Amino acid sequence: MRVISVFLLVYSACSLFAQASSTPDAVFRDFVPLSSLQAVGDGKKLDGEFFFSTTAKGSLLFVSDPLNFYLIISPREKKVFEVSKNDLIKEGDVYHIKAETVLKESGMVVENGDSLLIDLGDRKFFIKEKDPLLGFFSTDELLKKNKEYKYKASLYKFSTTLVEELKKFNKNVEVLVFFGSWCPFCARMMPKILRVAKELEGSRINFKFYGLPKNISGDAIAKKYGVTGVPTGLVIVEGDIIGRIQGRDWRIPELAIKKYLGI
Repeated sequence: MRVISVFLLVYSACSLFAQASSTPDAVFRDFVPLSSLQAVGDGKKLDGEFFFSTTAKGSLLFVSDPLNFYLIISPREKKVFEVSKNDLIKEGDVYHIKAETVLKESGMVVENGDSLLIDLGDRKFFIKEKDPLLGFFSTDELLKKNKEYKYKASLYKFSTTLVEELKKFNKNVEVLVFFGSWCPFCARMMPKILRVAKELEGSRINFKFYGLPKNISGDAIAKKYGVTGVPTGLVIVEGDIIGRIQGRDWRIPELAIKKYLGI
């Protein structure tokens, strides 16, 4: 199995959004959910969540209310800064750091193979890639499991016209989507697919999602359907597979589905 550096995962995620700002206020705004990482200390997963900055490339925010732990982590500068809960402003799933906050440097970041070591002196923990989401999920189950997908789904500007046309389709359709929660391209496409799935609820077009491991070829369900890459969607009408959506066709999911349904 190919090891992906957490450092690269962070940069991959942040590259999908805005580049760094030069103003102090903007640098610590807009920390959005990042669901691909976890914190591990003493061999156990720490109770907390990661967010990444859309304005300061590569910066992470680790929030743990149970541990009373609020850290800004900069892998690029190899520094860790501590803030208090009172320094945080939360708007929905997004965090901001108050402009007047004084950052207290409290540790350093060390690359450690496929993880990052966060060294706070008397406390240490690792940032590691999360285990992949595996098996079948409904739309709501997947949105609940992956807050990053949920947040990005809320940003997708779907075509109302195309969605309304799909709602009128008069045959039973299932769109079976194979994805990898570890896959950067899926992190871009899956939120769009999930948004369209939510918009089509109540119609005759239903979605089902199947999470794959990195070793796709070793999964029996993927092998059964001939899936070799993610995200891959099978368009099934009245029990028959009539199309396969892959790669860049997912840029506009509602259009890709419409194409195969011949609407």
